[in-house]
Amino acid sequence: MVSRGLAGGFALFAVGLAGCDSPEVKACHAAMQASQQALVDMDKDDPRSVQDALGGIESTMATCTQAGRGDEVSTLRDAKRQVAAHLDALEKRANRPVRAKLSPEQLAALVKEGDPNCPRGQGYEPAGTKEVVKCTGQQLIDLPSAQARDYFDKRGYRLSAPDASGGFKAEFGASAYVFQYASAADAPRCLDVTGRPGTPWQELAARLTGVHPDRLEQGKPVRVGSRSLPLEVSGDPAQWSVKLGTCEPTRPTP
Repeated sequence: MVSRGLAGGFALFAVGLAGCDSPEVKACHAAMQASQQALVDMDKDDPRSVQDALGGIESTMATCTQAGRGDEVSTLRDAKRQVAAHLDALEKRANRPVRAKLSPEQLAALVKEGDPNCPRGQGYEPAGTKEVVKCTGQQLIDLPSAQARDYFDKRGYRLSAPDASGGFKAEFGASAYVFQYASAADAPRCLDVTGRPGTPWQELAARLTGVHPDRLEQGKPVRVGSRSLPLEVSGDPAQWSVKLGTCEPTRPTP
């Protein structure tokens, strides 16, 4: 029997004694207990901790589905929805530059000249203002491996180990960035991005290239600096993916 309570803002579940349940049901209940403990221990401000808890819930859902436990799967689905929404909020916050309070003069200069410390094609509203600051720094598609890893690491993304050429995968909830390099010191030859659910593909491509969304067309190359990069779009409005550059079919191992 499964019941739900509330702790720390997230739905938790309690599992009764297994009794004469089958091995599959016992495995489901054991996994639910582990997922519940992971939620209790989860640091809600640490995206890696939240991702771990979400992964545990997804694994437990598979175990309970195999056991034919519809009530438990429904409970887990509710918990997954809450944790995934929280992770999405953390991602949005992570990609919003954190800066010290600006003087009126500093704010005016940023609004006028832009911010060279974030990739061109993006922008943000400094805390406590209604002003929009445009980013003027290097594009993500131009960053060599070490700089790209540093960019995502500071924002709390989960990073795979780099491959021999510097390629790696950065994940945050449902979002993923896969970088492929010919050499770690060069710009990536391919950037394969899966966006947050509901994010238009034009917005994804614009963030990578700095090109205005209205100028982007599926299947047509995109000019970034001196390079003309193939653009491939897949998915649907629920979740889009964009490949930019010359991409190999295999992805780096997480």
